[in-house]
This record gives sequence, structure tokens and C-alpha cells, in this order.
Amino acid sequence: MNVRDAMDYEASYVNGSINISLGRLPVLWKKALSPEDSVLIIADRDYERRSAARILRRRGFRKLYTGEGNRCA
Repeated sequence: MNVRDAMDYEASYVNGSINISLGRLPVLWKKALSPEDSVLIIADRDYERRSAARILRRRGFRKLYTGEGNRCA
């Protein structure tokens, strides 16, 4: 899942990724994700990755990973 804005997402698209900007994530995650999914979070900044992980963790996600392949604590 790519939480960058649409312009950045299109500029460096990662094959197979979906784009849900960080600001829209709390509302739109249900359309594309399930708490049982393993989710790789792609973002430009560490705080954006942590924010996305926090949002998803509160909704029951447990298999969250950063763009570097590290598991989110």
C-alpha cells in the first residue's frame, strides 16, 4: 500500500501497489484491504509510515511492514 499523494505515486509506481493517501486511509482502507492481509507500507517519510501503521493497527491489522521490508513494531 502506497500512502504517498497521487502525483508521487504515479511518478514512481511500485508494481502491484495500491494508492491510498495517508489522509484518506482512515476512511478508504475497507475498500482495498482486510485486517488479515500482509501490508507493505510505502511512504516518503518515516513518520508517514508510522502514522499509516498506527491507523491500520487500530483497525486490527497485525502484519504490517515498512518500505524497507522491516516489520512495523
